[in-house]
Amino acid sequence: MPISIFLLINNEFFGIYTIENNQIIIISYVSIIITTSFIIAFIIHLEYNTTYEQMKDLKDKYSHDLGNILQAIESAHSLTRLDDKLDNNSLLEVENIIEKKFREASKTLKEIRKL
Repeated sequence: MPISIFLLINNEFFGIYTIENNQIIIISYVSIIITTSFIIAFIIHLEYNTTYEQMKDLKDKYSHDLGNILQAIESAHSLTRLDDKLDNNSLLEVENIIEKKFREASKTLKEIRKL
């Protein structure tokens, strides 16, 4: 901005191609290149931070989901081991819960692999 204002005050901003002063031409182009480089670096930094935050959120979500699934499977398995007197309906219900949780775990792992 200061360089642009300086060129505008000297009435050389719009006629930059006709200027014979090499220093002003070099300063003008170097400032444009530096500004463009800073804008690109800022955009890359912004994208990286956004991606990193999304990664942390997904990591928390999936690890929480998998922990819940494993806890449910462990609880159902413990039920079948502790009580040998379970009737067939209860045993089938526990097995259905275990199968359901295995499917949920499989679905979550497939989502993680897509990432």
